[in-house]
Amino acid sequence: MTSEATAIDLPITPESTVTTWLNHHSALVADWDAVAQADEVGVDGTFLQLLLGLQGASVTRSSADLDLPAILRERHREGRTIAFVGGGPGIARAAAERFSGVVLAVDGYDGVADHSRLVQRLRASGVTVIVLGMGSPAQDRIAVRLRDDLQGVEIYTAGGWFDQLAHAENYFPPMVHALRLGWLWRLLHEPRRLAGRYTVEPFVAAVRLRNVARRLESCGLRLHEDKRFFVHRDTVEEPDVVQVVTQLERAGAQTLSWWIENQASATAGFRSYFLYNKSGSDLFSRSRCLADSRPGSPRALMAMLRKLRDLMRGRDVVIAHTHYAIAAVILMSMSLRPAQRPKVVAVHHWPIERYPRLAAKVYSLGVRRELIDEEVFVSPSVRPDADRGVVIENPVPLAAYGAAARRREVDLLIVARHSAEKSVSTAIDALQFLPGRTLTLVGEGPLTAELESRARTAGVEDRVVFAGPQPNTEVRKMMERASALILPSRWEAMPMVLLEGVACSVPLVVSAIPAHGFVSEAGAALVFEVDDARGLADSVRSLDEEATRKSLDAGVQAVRERLSEPAVAERWLTLVDDILAPT
Repeated sequence: MTSEATAIDLPITPESTVTTWLNHHSALVADWDAVAQADEVGVDGTFLQLLLGLQGASVTRSSADLDLPAILRERHREGRTIAFVGGGPGIARAAAERFSGVVLAVDGYDGVADHSRLVQRLRASGVTVIVLGMGSPAQDRIAVRLRDDLQGVEIYTAGGWFDQLAHAENYFPPMVHALRLGWLWRLLHEPRRLAGRYTVEPFVAAVRLRNVARRLESCGLRLHEDKRFFVHRDTVEEPDVVQVVTQLERAGAQTLSWWIENQASATAGFRSYFLYNKSGSDLFSRSRCLADSRPGSPRALMAMLRKLRDLMRGRDVVIAHTHYAIAAVILMSMSLRPAQRPKVVAVHHWPIERYPRLAAKVYSLGVRRELIDEEVFVSPSVRPDADRGVVIENPVPLAAYGAAARRREVDLLIVARHSAEKSVSTAIDALQFLPGRTLTLVGEGPLTAELESRARTAGVEDRVVFAGPQPNTEVRKMMERASALILPSRWEAMPMVLLEGVACSVPLVVSAIPAHGFVSEAGAALVFEVDDARGLADSVRSLDEEATRKSLDAGVQAVRERLSEPAVAERWLTLVDDILAPT
């Protein structure tokens, strides 16, 4: 026994469960049919952990003597009773004396010889937690038989833990486990019994267990996302789906992945992971980044890709957003065995012809090798042809917004990156035709300094507010108070900012490009030609007409109904179900 680990929080259900552990010794002598029937399989021992890591299954070490003390104390606090079964005569009883809540101690010899009698004793005692300490393969065989014969019990295997516990409450000094020297401590204390296990057997295991990861997969086990236990696929109620996005920042792909994780799949939990952190995002209180920043060397890049491979291994579905995430997922799919390879959904937020050259080549390779199971285009404007993939437009995120404010304090508002495709300069030029009107720019980018200079040259610098990046909550408040939300882009995919504008009931004024058709064709936005500052100004002035505002309100309601959160969520969940359905 050693210092407590964090208790495993298993649910209490009428169905019994079995949790067992493997080390290199027990894996060599294991009854794999019994192991395959366990609900959870942990990895106990640095050597087996190393072997699995070399085989592509990076697992966090756990063990009975590390985990069981915390588990049993937690179960005792819950008012549950415990049985110790195993060890030589008197060993289970001596171990039980060190734990509150143990009401039955049965030795591992005569006590288990008659299985029916053992079941009767356990049932009569009313225990709901059973610890079996008798070594492999016997303990695994008995564990799965007891699970079939008893209802509502948790069964844990413990190997030689009873002997250690009976010898001393703290068999291992805390520093021994911290330094991973438990094997050496045991060897020094039990040299006759354990000399072969820690000298010869590792060499045998290196050969005979070279495919142990594949053996676990063949048992129907996959590594849980917390990397602590292998679990059965059929014990997971929801599909195991993760999303991969290129970088953590404030942008459309990140917003969509947040919405899918938190709104569309609140029960399924399609967690979002990022290849690296670019500038952060207040949408994600807990950012899951594979690298702290963009990899600056081949070594850092390979480390990030290895983490991605481990994340993907054994998943049911990986949803990859944006070009570099799609390319990285394709590359790591190629490195996985078919049995480990998840279904891949490529989500295109840009037209494919605009992908960087390297990403485009890897994407084409993935298409040729049939490593992409489905393609999603967030707008008809980025779909190459009508027969390619499916279009799932982004939703109007009404759940994140309150009622629209009546006061208009911000006047004209643009929420966009300061880059060439956004054409923010058109709105600055339009101020020359809109005396007395002000423009607030939320965001920044490579053209910020140029836009500041343009405002000075046009003589409107006192009417342009460069607000910089703002938290999402503040942006929503600004939208609710604005006279109009303007998006003068030269090209887009499906701008989330317009969906947020629809949610906030702010009048929309947009450039006439295909990506804006979902609002303009529904009558939810006024339109002007790309780079036409005078046309933009005319559209803004027309907002003063009551008939125009009423028409826009009707169009906004139509967009809200067509792109409602429940409707779009159903499309995403149906897509996942469809690609997982047997063919």
